[in-house]
Amino acid sequence: MRLAGPCLLCPATLLLAGLLGATTVSSTAEAGPRAAESTAKMGTRGQIPRVPRAFVGVISDDALWGTDADPGGAKTMRAIRRLGAGTLRVPFLWSRLEPRPGHVDLELYDGFMAQVARTGMSVLPVLFEPPPHRSSRPRHGGARGTYPPASNREFAFIASALVRRYGPNGHFWRRHSELPYRPIHAWQVWNEPNLRQYWPAGPDPAAYTAMLRTVGTAIRAADPKAEVVTAGLNESETGIPLSRFLDGMYRAGARGSFTTLGIHPYGASSTAAVAQLRRARAVMRRHRDRAAIRVTEIGWATGGPSAHRRVSEHRQARLTTETMARLLRLRRAFKIKGVCLYNWRDAPPAPGGRDLWGLHAGLLAQSGRPKPVVFALADLLGRVVGP
Repeated sequence: MRLAGPCLLCPATLLLAGLLGATTVSSTAEAGPRAAESTAKMGTRGQIPRVPRAFVGVISDDALWGTDADPGGAKTMRAIRRLGAGTLRVPFLWSRLEPRPGHVDLELYDGFMAQVARTGMSVLPVLFEPPPHRSSRPRHGGARGTYPPASNREFAFIASALVRRYGPNGHFWRRHSELPYRPIHAWQVWNEPNLRQYWPAGPDPAAYTAMLRTVGTAIRAADPKAEVVTAGLNESETGIPLSRFLDGMYRAGARGSFTTLGIHPYGASSTAAVAQLRRARAVMRRHRDRAAIRVTEIGWATGGPSAHRRVSEHRQARLTTETMARLLRLRRAFKIKGVCLYNWRDAPPAPGGRDLWGLHAGLLAQSGRPKPVVFALADLLGRVVGP
């Protein structure tokens, strides 16, 4: 039976109806009876330690670049914060900062950072994607994907400049004293280097470690207290498995070059996701490393071309809340510093591009309709996230 009237909606439904705006109220109301099932049925019953809001993050291009309906991303940021998240993980793209050789625009992210500060969010930037004139991509015969830079020292220079702009004592904050002070404290170096998509010449743990050491040193020189996060590693069948790649990093001298290990524990179940963290922590123990861990991506797709990667919207809600609850309980034992959900809203393929499962992993449908996972998360996070 479909419920009608705002007085009959559950608290999570009322919350999301308000934060997502009038255009989604009707679809939210229709989803309410199904989506707002007790999260006890999703494995989240029982005491879960409270965490600071910044522990929970979301990846959102809408918040970074805006949309036609939300040009500055302000509405999206407020919606994400009202859900219970306090961190936005976003790409800081070298290709956009230096579109032409020698023409560096360090003001590119100023508007975004100003809105983040006004909204009371934190940012985890991913330092990524050199411009063509700084890339190691061969002039002819290059493979599909994002090549690392030709020079790690040049990459380090860009990283240092960004830390000096947006980190503690950054130029941006001194010039904008009217804004709440929300400097960036953590920086992630690259994305998934154990996959060919992001290291097309062939994943190479020693080569990535060389990048991490050079860029991480520059970040810490600009901010000695900065958190240096490794690129997120995962167990994809298209690259080197997480444990083997991480072991290769340590053998190449990675210990001490980072503060936090990034992991993308995609899997068929919450048990599979947690198992990846256990394997990573076992490798770290073998190399006597007590560094922290961040889950910088995790999620499940409700569509896409690959049937074995798709789940129903209800199962997405169950898997997400079960996994979040387990990671919250394991926070101290595994030294987990944060969890970022992938991602906020479904997106269409790029013009001429392929449809991928990740384009369907949003908490919202492409139309902006909240999926059941939104209501389940709002209920869970409302009980465990601090102010």
